[in-house]
Amino acid sequence: MKIKIESEKKNPLLKRTDVVALVDHEGGPTPSKEEIRKKLSAEKDWDLNKIEIKYIHSVYGSPFSKTIIKIWDKPQERLMPKEGKVEEGKEAKEETKEKKEKVEESKGKEQKEEKKEERKEQETETKNGE
Repeated sequence: MKIKIESEKKNPLLKRTDVVALVDHEGGPTPSKEEIRKKLSAEKDWDLNKIEIKYIHSVYGSPFSKTIIKIWDKPQERLMPKEGKVEEGKEAKEETKEKKEKVEESKGKEQKEEKKEERKEQETETKNGE
């Protein structure tokens, strides 16, 4: 993978540099944002936590991708890896799934009760109307 910078424009108002680059990924798929960030960090000596890949556009069948990159003056929290956050795995996913199912069950019970009440009202109305 080769990265060629086409334009670099300083944006002092937003405290960043806007970069347009052409990524050559001949013989392989379009690289991910993380792969491009790491490559730029290594080649240009930019801090990894200051590089934001905004957009990667590949043309079908072409080994090139146009990439919009933002290089911030200060490290951005949203670009930094989360500290202390451990991959929760299947257990946490199962817990959230169970919670969702309980909520859906309670909604279903409420709806059933409402339908029963409506039927009783309709039955009393029909009996009173006859």
